[in-house]
Amino acid sequence: MKNIAIVESYLTTRTWVEAINSSSLLVPYILCAQKTELDYYTKHGIPAERICDISMQKFESLQHEHAELYEIALRYEKQFSVKLNRIISMDRILKEKSYEQALCYLGFIAQSVDLFLTKHDVSVIFQESTWAQEIVIAEVAKVLKIKNYFPQTVRIPSSRSCFFEYLSPDDMYQRENACNMEEIASDAFSAVVNKGEKPDYFYLEEPANIANKQNLISLFRQVRMMVSGKKNSMCTPSLHQLILDKVKTAILRKALLETSVVFPAEMVVPSSYILITLHVQPESSIDVYGNTFANQIEFIQAISKTTPAKYKILVKEHLPSVGCRPKGFYKELSKISGVVLVSPKEDSHQLIKKASMVISVTGTSCFEAALLGVPAVTASKMYFSDLMVVDQFNPYKDSVEELLSLSSKIENSPQSRIKKLERILCNSFEGNFADSRSFEAVTERENLEKIRFAFEEVVGCFS
Repeated sequence: MKNIAIVESYLTTRTWVEAINSSSLLVPYILCAQKTELDYYTKHGIPAERICDISMQKFESLQHEHAELYEIALRYEKQFSVKLNRIISMDRILKEKSYEQALCYLGFIAQSVDLFLTKHDVSVIFQESTWAQEIVIAEVAKVLKIKNYFPQTVRIPSSRSCFFEYLSPDDMYQRENACNMEEIASDAFSAVVNKGEKPDYFYLEEPANIANKQNLISLFRQVRMMVSGKKNSMCTPSLHQLILDKVKTAILRKALLETSVVFPAEMVVPSSYILITLHVQPESSIDVYGNTFANQIEFIQAISKTTPAKYKILVKEHLPSVGCRPKGFYKELSKISGVVLVSPKEDSHQLIKKASMVISVTGTSCFEAALLGVPAVTASKMYFSDLMVVDQFNPYKDSVEELLSLSSKIENSPQSRIKKLERILCNSFEGNFADSRSFEAVTERENLEKIRFAFEEVVGCFS
């Protein structure tokens, strides 16, 4: 039996724990930031001694120790590879709190997790990497030399997942007995290139109106947590802010999509262009993995400076982000030399196919572009970087013109692309680790069995 820790992340980790509970080889311990989830796991058979309470309620009960927690945070920072200021800046909610309170909270997380992991001899941690407490837990694990993995779907195909090591979307867990992925890679390649299929998340319900199912569920959950006094204000917005944001977003989105004030009603595609796909923000894919390039306006400004004038720079918005951007965002983008804003309703595959190059911070659009035979680069190194023109592209140092020149010299046959995809998939597992609210099928018994097997292999139960 091996002790493993799961860092609670609402519906996503409920599925993980359910899968692990069916294992005779693993003992799950839970690091719980939400009081409601602590109650959930207790009711579902996880003994209280196997749950580390890092909730806001626990933190607030230590008010008299805050001066000490501040100093504890500073002491831990000396051992961390990421500064606390950067961790706070990555977190959409914590960065809005008072600086002293944020540091005390991170000190509380670090100390609580350190003591808990050490006491229970945890050998591996599985978690997501969105919130500040999750980054701090990953840093503590690194200090304690405990393996830390981030399960995630490989996107292409969405039915397979992989495990990334500490905050590195390019550092995938290497399977000792990797399976032959030739047929699966060929089918996945064909699905994108010949059938025009896109990753599963593309087909999720678009939250275009405030009364849709997803928004109502989120609102109900917030009300329930507020009434019960179990809300963690360090990683969930206030009810007032949630409602205000939803209403404002819905109104602004409707206005932006139904007029041509920002996005052209009819797209006239230029003969030569670079395509840049924007990221949803806040989101871990850019605020954590691509934090250096999190200011997307500055990112595109830098790209523009080294792009030859013969190329337009098409900037395509991500549909869920319409109505969520800061005031003046699109106006600033439109001022950048060569930039043409593209409606989020435009077909991304059609734009990709005609592009001279596709650029994003960490986006799957570059993964799709490479499979479609279009040169692509990401600013952060990714698990699919083998398919890119270069491993990573820093627009503040590198030149788009040089990339365009280099791309013409790279072997780019369908066979070479399939082979590279096969190498990526060799270290993937069957199963989907996503949250059950977005993908109900993840809770089906067959998927839970696949997840359990993946956890057991990664922990080393079969070695």
